[in-house]
Amino acid sequence: MDKANNSSSNTFRSSPDHIPARMLNQFAYCPRLAFIEWVNGEFEQNVFTVEGKQLHRRVDAREDPLPDADADVDKGDEPPGRSRSVMLSSDRVGAIARMDIVETEGRVATPVDFKRSLYLDADGGLPIGDCVQLCVQGLILRDHGFQCDQGVLYYADVRRRHQVAFDDRLVTLTERMLSELREVAESG
Repeated sequence: MDKANNSSSNTFRSSPDHIPARMLNQFAYCPRLAFIEWVNGEFEQNVFTVEGKQLHRRVDAREDPLPDADADVDKGDEPPGRSRSVMLSSDRVGAIARMDIVETEGRVATPVDFKRSLYLDADGGLPIGDCVQLCVQGLILRDHGFQCDQGVLYYADVRRRHQVAFDDRLVTLTERMLSELREVAESG
């Protein structure tokens, strides 16, 4: 159901079935910005988004297929798999994500999300938006039959990987934020 926005030439669009994982990160940062970008479809480039896009060019240069979670894999001496630029969605989760890298070893999958810069939150922890964006990727992978109990945030400026456990607290927060973002989007 489309509604005209009387205050400008922008048009309100009802939310799609699947919330993009990156919008969950935006929602954690600023719900208003997430609404403007996702629902209104307005986006302006800035120095940070341009730098982030350049960082992702190498990762997004090719798309690798993700192995089937149900495939009978002989672990033997075969190294873990690594798929780039994997696009997956889940009707159950209600989200879609382009995963920068998915590392697999048998049925175990670990999403790796590339970030331009590391900004610690007020408590000195990883940004919650980055963590929920990564967690929704894990939930989507679980829905595709993989065991996915953690992910990795890779910050290019410091060239470090940070493990993020998908514990009950983070999963609950991620699911709550998905629900809240959908409610905000549908409210117009």
